[in-house]
Amino acid sequence: MHEDFLKFVPIYEVNGRNLANIIVEELKNMNIEVNNLRGQGYDGAAVMSGKMNGVAVLVKKEYPTALYIHCSSHNLNLSISYSCNIPEIRNTMGTIESGYLFLNTPKRQIVFSEKLNLFKEEEKLKDDGCQSKN
Repeated sequence: MHEDFLKFVPIYEVNGRNLANIIVEELKNMNIEVNNLRGQGYDGAAVMSGKMNGVAVLVKKEYPTALYIHCSSHNLNLSISYSCNIPEIRNTMGTIESGYLFLNTPKRQIVFSEKLNLFKEEEKLKDDGCQSKN
């Protein structure tokens, strides 16, 4: 499976029917064969996942092989949000976010990668030294 950003599309009417039509239209405009649709992933908002007039149901009526699955990234985000009521998890997530924000520049990412590779090489040499003694 491979995921790519395709484009931003302006939306002026937010209902299931309009969104479903726009999604299918835009896929066709990008020469994506909609008859090959095999899945749909959205958040749990009613307009997207509603049982009667949600985007997922309306697209599936036209393209029966396009199964709807609640977006796994959104599920992860919800799980983390709910678990943040636990202080230890909240603190861990804050630490992870601080590390991400610190490393989120190309220059820092290059330095981090170089240092990580050096560390891996040192660990490999240590492991090789221990194995040769045995």
